[in-house]
Amino acid sequence: MKKRITIGFLVGQLEEFYNSLLWPGIVDAAEENDVNLILFTGKELGSHYNYYYQHHVSYDFATKENVDGILLSSSAFMNYYGLDEFNKFLQRYMPLPLCHIGAKFPGGPSVLVQNKAGIVQAIDHLAQYHNFKKIAFIKGPEANEEAILRFNGYIEGLQKNGLEFNQRLVAPGDFIAHTGAKAIDLLLDKRQASFDAILAANDEMALGAMKALKQRGINVPNDIAIVGFDDLDEGKISIPTLTTVKQPVYEQTKKATELLIAKINGEEVPDEIVLPTQLVVRQSCGCVIDKESLGEKKYTLVQLKSKSISDHLLEYKDPCVKSIFKALEPLDITNDRKSNIRRLVNRYLFIKKSTKLLAQDFLIELTNILIKENSIGHNITMWHDFITIIRKTFIKVMPHSLELSLFEDLFSQSRVIISNMAQLQGQATANKTISHLLSLRDILQKLISSFDVEQIMKIIASELPKLDIHSCYISLYENVVRQTKKSKWKMPEKSTLMAAYDTQRKTRTRTARIKKSKEPFDTINLAPKGALPTNRRYTLVLKPLFFREEQFGFILFEFSRKESTVFETLRVQISSALKGASLLEKERKLSIDLREALDALQDSNCKLENLSITDELTKLHNRRGFITLGNQYINLAKRIEKNFLIIFIDLDGLKEINDNYGHNEGDIALIAIADTIRRTFRLSDIIARLGGDEFTIIAMNCDMANYPVVEKRLRDNVDDLNRNSNKPYKIDYSMGAAIFDITKNRSLEEVIMEADKRQYEIKKLKKKNKQ
Repeated sequence: MKKRITIGFLVGQLEEFYNSLLWPGIVDAAEENDVNLILFTGKELGSHYNYYYQHHVSYDFATKENVDGILLSSSAFMNYYGLDEFNKFLQRYMPLPLCHIGAKFPGGPSVLVQNKAGIVQAIDHLAQYHNFKKIAFIKGPEANEEAILRFNGYIEGLQKNGLEFNQRLVAPGDFIAHTGAKAIDLLLDKRQASFDAILAANDEMALGAMKALKQRGINVPNDIAIVGFDDLDEGKISIPTLTTVKQPVYEQTKKATELLIAKINGEEVPDEIVLPTQLVVRQSCGCVIDKESLGEKKYTLVQLKSKSISDHLLEYKDPCVKSIFKALEPLDITNDRKSNIRRLVNRYLFIKKSTKLLAQDFLIELTNILIKENSIGHNITMWHDFITIIRKTFIKVMPHSLELSLFEDLFSQSRVIISNMAQLQGQATANKTISHLLSLRDILQKLISSFDVEQIMKIIASELPKLDIHSCYISLYENVVRQTKKSKWKMPEKSTLMAAYDTQRKTRTRTARIKKSKEPFDTINLAPKGALPTNRRYTLVLKPLFFREEQFGFILFEFSRKESTVFETLRVQISSALKGASLLEKERKLSIDLREALDALQDSNCKLENLSITDELTKLHNRRGFITLGNQYINLAKRIEKNFLIIFIDLDGLKEINDNYGHNEGDIALIAIADTIRRTFRLSDIIARLGGDEFTIIAMNCDMANYPVVEKRLRDNVDDLNRNSNKPYKIDYSMGAAIFDITKNRSLEEVIMEADKRQYEIKKLKKKNKQ
């Protein structure tokens, strides 16, 4: 089976003014041609706003591994980028087929509009119809090709109408609304310029200028007229409504998509297509009537005589249909709508029927079309425009007769049906919007309160379908990537699919979920093999997941026309939730590390403590250890009212062993006597090497009556040691003991000295006996 084509569209943001006009034609063309579409949303290149640069990583995902060709709104990309910078940016996509929207570049076809001619037409209207002499201009970005053409159109329009060019009436701009307001401040405050009208290079700046003028108490259009360029929806509902130069954006983007598909398929395509613009006259220039119909061809009215109304209309069928569809061209309507209008006109107006039956069938068919359009989410209010165009066309050829009033009644009833249906649609849309807002609020609250990655993934998979987002794929890099403005982005090689769902996948359940992947996949492939749909086409929106300077991964939403504005909100909240989870995980790890460090420190302290109270050579307690433990035992002995025995042992002849056999042999002798002492006494007794050849023992719960038994046991053990050692010397010792009486106020050191004294007396006696 032939692989389905996938095309990529590089766009700043879906929901932002002009960008919101771009995607409908592209999405429709992708659906009609059964190709996949991925929208890579990455903000304006070169912009210095906040963390816009973090969005740019989205553009790095558009590669030959996941798309077969790329659409670029090239004019919009050059708002902040110069020509050289943008050409360098384009190199990364070679040799993929490219198609440019709004600007011409080598390496791919371009679909352009008549920017200069549209501005000239606007100047003509302001100068010739309103007689304005001083027309100010708000420019677009200096590097933007369309902005340059529009400024050139301004100069040409002034020259054409004999108006003087005045540099003081030209204000800089960057296609953003607030620069329209800044232009007003510049023109009126700093330059104190006088002008009758303002022509802005786009609608956003025109609307920004209009708002700034209102805040100053300047009336639009009575004091100053304003004209824009683009025909944004915001201009249609502003007060006053905005006169503007309409770009055929829908037709432009749809045509660009079709050209790209053709190029991918190896077909020959033109290098350039240029589409006309059209002046749309509304209230902001000072007009109060519809000027769009002026200058249209008028048909000669004919008296009926004996002919029926159907016969009369059939004579005008071709010019009527041609006129209707010419009038529809600027509306950027879809092919299916054109088909509906054509069927409605041909089938129900040009047939031999009585006017009454004709009207009845027309209204029934109109109702059926509106019901169908509502079911697929089309805006029904546009049918008012369609009916107006049809009515204007037919009124021109209708004779002055009874049938004329019947047709007027037909169109009035049509408007009533459209209004009623639009009202119902509006209410349903409002209800659904409220429901979605509540769902979105609920999702955001859940995300905000979740600090666990697994829980975040469960929320995404279970809650996003409530927003009509039919599938979603969220992947995280193996490690968080720190990305600054100055650092060069390098895409991580591996990512892990953390969660995914597809409500349209054919399974027994309504929602199919892909659990966390066991194995990482190559990031450049966007998802593990088999995760993305193969049995149907899709339109996906790719957004990077980041918080300030930290990149976590990326998310793929299945595109929803109705919810195109929520993707960025969800991206922000999911990224914030991941950041919270990351901080909590770091805190957990720090807590674990701290606990481990404390345990290690405690263990180390224990070891150090043991070292500090342990004799390194014999591994018995040293003096410090003996005194510490001995004092602790004294407290216990006093509580249990038990005396104990302190024994002092001195190794005899250590100096002779060292002198005759070396200090190493002396250490061996010390270790041997220490081990023998350890075997002689109990584990509960406290044994220590006080230093040199001196040892002391606390024999718990013992008194002098027990001492002879202890003394005999030690003597037997030392004799065994000498018999089995095969050493050239014999180990011997002297031993003394003293009772620690808990009823007497004596210190441990005093009792040790007493035991040592008795040991010394025995040592002297042994020497005397040898002599």
